[in-house]
Order: sequence, then C-alpha cells, then structure tokens
Amino acid sequence: FRLTSDLVSKQRKGGQKKKQHSPFILSNTRKRAQQNSNKTATKQHCTTNKMSEKITEETSKRICKHMNEDHAHTIHYMAQSILTSNKKKKGEIKNATMTSISNKEYCIRFVLCNGDLCEMCHETIAFYPTPLVDSKDARTRMIEEHNRVLSPQFSYLLTPIILTTLLTCALLGYAVEILTLETLALHLSNPPSFIYVLLNTYLVNPFFYASISNFCKMVYISWYFSTVAHALEAFYFAYLCRTKLKLGWMSTLKWFSMVLMVGYFVGWRIKEMVDVQAKEEKKRMEKKAS
Repeated sequence: FRLTSDLVSKQRKGGQKKKQHSPFILSNTRKRAQQNSNKTATKQHCTTNKMSEKITEETSKRICKHMNEDHAHTIHYMAQSILTSNKKKKGEIKNATMTSISNKEYCIRFVLCNGDLCEMCHETIAFYPTPLVDSKDARTRMIEEHNRVLSPQFSYLLTPIILTTLLTCALLGYAVEILTLETLALHLSNPPSFIYVLLNTYLVNPFFYASISNFCKMVYISWYFSTVAHALEAFYFAYLCRTKLKLGWMSTLKWFSMVLMVGYFVGWRIKEMVDVQAKEEKKRMEKKAS
C-alpha cells in the first residue's frame, strides 16, 4: 500500500509540472511573432501614409488640364447637373472648365447665358460619399462622375409626349399579346363596355370606315413595327454610349432600357451629348492648330 501511494503522489507531482519546450520550438515561435508584428507595423505605416497624402497644386493643374482638353463634354454636363438640381438657374451653358481639384471636392467654372444676359458661375462639387484617398484615386472618381452626369434620369419619362407613347405601346402590347386580335374584334363588334364604345365611335368608324378587321390589322402592324423600331434604336444608342461617350455598362443599360420603351423621344438626349462632345473636340483641334 505504501508503494502504491508513493507512485500515485509522484504521478500527481509530475502532472503538476509545466511542460518544457525545446529551444528550437521556442526560437521558431519567437520568429513568427516578430514577423507578424513587423507586418502589422508596415500595414499601419502604409495606411497612415495613404490617408495623409494630399493632392498638390501641381497635381490639380495636371488633372484639370487633362479633363479640360480630353473630357470637356463631361465638364459641360457636370455644370448641367448643377443647374438641374438648382432650379432657380436656367439657361445655356458655355465654356465649362474645371479649375481645381482637391481630396474633398472639385471646382468648375462656366458661363450661363439666358438670352442676351450672361453671367460667370463658379460651382464646387463635393466627392460623395468619401473624399479622395490620393491622386491615383482621382481617375476612378472622375470616371464615376462621368457616368453619373451622363446617366439617364427617371424624370426624363415624366413628360406628356413620353407618357402618351408609353401608354400607347402598353395598349398595343396588351391588345396583341394578351387580349389577342380575335377577342378584340369580338369586343368591338359587340361592345361589352364603355371603352369599346368609344373606340368604335371615335377611332374605328371615322378612320377605318367601320371596318373592324382593318383596325385590328393596324393594331397588329403598329405593335410589331414599334417593337422592332425601338429595339433597333436601343441598340444604336447603346453603341453610341459605349463608343462615343465611353459610358460604363450600367449607365448604358439604363439608356438601352429607356430607349427600348419610348424610342427616339429619349434617344435624342444621347444624340445631343454626342453632338456636344463633337463640338468640344472641334474646338480643341482648332486651338491646337492655332
């Protein structure tokens, strides 16, 4: 019994002793800890330098020169976006230029003419939602601003002629694809509601000489003609967005969808942007030649 108790007490004492690692394992562990601390310090140092880097006056002049020479149409629509948000100011924009850029904002100058009265305007636009990190970040943010000011607005659809076009296309699609022409002809011959009575009275009888079949044929032709025409216009204006205006895929998709719905009633805005770009390009070439 004494031998057994002595063995048990020795085992307990041995279990309470701390494990001793070899010098090789300890040295490797210390090296890894030192490497991790060095990496963390390097990251913090880089982040601090990155956050503290400011756009100098020389860099600002270089960026402004590039924007004014190669992207004058973008600056024109930057000024246009300011006028859209500020409803008190209206008129024609001329000679829009970027004057300076900093980490927080950029400034543009333009002449606003309302008839014979012109005034010089200076506007400052803040970078949203965060300021620039450094000068390299300016290119990315300028591309974002380019896509923002040249992207379509929902308010473009809120005009009487476009709303009428949308309603007409929706009714044509409903008549051909959902109601079918046979059902439409049956309803017109035996009007079940006041709407079909109005169609018979003010559309079928005066313009189609009371011929319901001719009216249904015209509905069929109008629907597929408008569908094909709007699709061709949408692809053409999407091509202009990508090749001429250099818009991103998301902005191009927005324009494509709008033109597909209402056709040239929205597409003319893209044509106007391309014309402004061509005009600014012509001015730049004339300056270089002189």
